[in-house]
Amino acid sequence: MRIRKATTYVKDVTLQKQCVPRCGYHGGVDRCAQARQRGWTQGRWPTKSAEFLLHVLKKAESNAELQGLEADYLITEHIQVNTASAQNLQTTRA
Repeated sequence: MRIRKATTYVKDVTLQKQCVPRCGYHGGVDRCAQARQRGWTQGRWPTKSAEFLLHVLKKAESNAELQGLEADYLITEHIQVNTASAQNLQTTRA
């Protein structure tokens, strides 16, 4: 997806004009009519994640312009989010 199209999609998610379809692990997710545009029946509007993703896309666009690349031709191929590693909180006791 081109970066301009991705930013408009993420902005629409924050304004709840388009939803993010839930295709896996969708237990307890309500149905919405906007998900049918993408071929699914269930979807949500993750505003907090969308705002963070919008910030990342703006950074990528500004980095490309700084390097002299045209921002209109940027394509996002893969985005992955991992959980942080768990910390051992050991307390010393008497």
